Amino acid sequence: MIVDAHMHLWNRLHGSMRNEVAVEALRDGRVRIGAEEVLGMPAYMADCNARAEYVVAEFDAAGVDVGVVVQEYMDGEQNDYLINVLERFPGRFIAHGLANFFDEDHAASEAFALFDRGFRCLKLSAGHMLGKVRIDDRRFLPIFERMEHEGLVHPCAGRVQIVALGGGDATGAKLRVAAQAVKEEGGRLDEDAPAAQVRKQPRVGLLLHEPVTRRED
Repeated sequence: MIVDAHMHLWNRLHGSMRNEVAVEALRDGRVRIGAEEVLGMPAYMADCNARAEYVVAEFDAAGVDVGVVVQEYMDGEQNDYLINVLERFPGRFIAHGLANFFDEDHAASEAFALFDRGFRCLKLSAGHMLGKVRIDDRRFLPIFERMEHEGLVHPCAGRVQIVALGGGDATGAKLRVAAQAVKEEGGRLDEDAPAAQVRKQPRVGLLLHEPVTRRED
């Protein structure tokens, strides 16, 4: 089986950068980010949308079986669209739901609703959240606990906070480092290294697995 392990789909670009600067689709691949206009995608994407039917056609031509669709605050959440895509193209995509982690009080209920709709994965866009939202906020623990219990996948991209450290009470789920750091700063992440050693690594993938002690400040 051939898998495209990281891709994006959207049928309406309506996102923001770090929950501050709006991203607006224009035409011919151009987007406006705040006051700046840039080429944000290939110019042939005239309506600035990345639709599933085009991707499936490319998959068929290239011999790709399945695509793993992640989401990004920059694109704007695409939960409704991706549920529709999963129904229209069964077996061709694995899609991540996207909850609003900037709304700490309601993120858990929103994530639970996404799981109940059929999402088996949840994206955490930590690069947008860095310095704004802590991923070890107690209000998020029910999300991680349910994901561990149900075997759901929780990738985390960007310059992330690594929060699973030794000590403290066993009250949550472990964010187990499950991918190596991209060598943006000459760093290398050992998959089995203690989380404290990789706190400053640039891009790491996280999956929820084993029970663990949670960080105590």
